[in-house]
Amino acid sequence: MKTINKTELLLLIFTPTFVLSVLYFVLGYFTKIPNLLLFCIIGTFTMVPIELGVILYASKRETGKYSVSLYV
Repeated sequence: MKTINKTELLLLIFTPTFVLSVLYFVLGYFTKIPNLLLFCIIGTFTMVPIELGVILYASKRETGKYSVSLYV
């Protein structure tokens, strides 16, 4: 199992959160969508691809190939 440094770990944690927050505030200001619905829409269309990317990145780094399987 390979380790990651603290900077990379912090980027993997706070980048998706920052993207979600910025989109929520910008779209919340310009649209009249209810807050909870807006949060769910943004979460679905931004967090899912980002988190899948993190999983693919980690599997590529660990095994040398892209995989989202539970058993490597």
